[in-house]
Amino acid sequence: MVCMKTWTEYSANIEDYYEWISRNNSKLFGKLSVLSFNGIDLASNTDDFYQYCCKELYRSLQFPEKYNIYFIINEKLIDMHSKVEHYKKCWKKIASEIDLSKFELGWEVGYEFGNQFFYAGIAKTSILNMADVLKLVNARPGKCILFVSKNNYFEKKCIDDKFVASYIAYNQYGDIDYSKCFEQCSLKHDLGIRYGTTFSESELALIFHSNDRYDLLNDDVIKAACSGNIV
Repeated sequence: MVCMKTWTEYSANIEDYYEWISRNNSKLFGKLSVLSFNGIDLASNTDDFYQYCCKELYRSLQFPEKYNIYFIINEKLIDMHSKVEHYKKCWKKIASEIDLSKFELGWEVGYEFGNQFFYAGIAKTSILNMADVLKLVNARPGKCILFVSKNNYFEKKCIDDKFVASYIAYNQYGDIDYSKCFEQCSLKHDLGIRYGTTFSESELALIFHSNDRYDLLNDDVIKAACSGNIV
């Protein structure tokens, strides 16, 4: 059996770290930094990588017990005229396939884009449940937006159509534009999350405003990440 290898990386500038990032983003985007948790040889170790991410996230945050993971998930209707699909929206549809008992389910909002109809829903859970969040994201690739925050976005004054829509933007190909979400997170001193995976390797990255580094993250973790040791 091949053993999973893991390591942590840090970059002060997101545009230097991700080659695919457009340099046409706003000036704010150039002030974002990245702390990423990486693993290779994951063919039979996916659950181990989830647990690794959960542990690294917890020890990377300042006062981790104060944080929650929020995620916004997008579901496209197959038939925009279907009463059943409009009734199920997001959470009823997903709950028929995935256990959502560890998540606090919130607002759902419907909207049209490119002659198609979508529902977006927001939920939150403890950062200790990161492994369960990643299982959900893996089951819904390209449909989830994740971020970590101390803010309580489930207050009635926060959660509405406008709030959910502010995190959802699309590029010219109709895919979620995660760069817009990262900008939105940085404006509120939150950490955006990017999760990417292939058959044999995965990455969980925290995206944050460089000015918030010392308030949000454990500096010892960042210093260790700069060494680039693989374990």
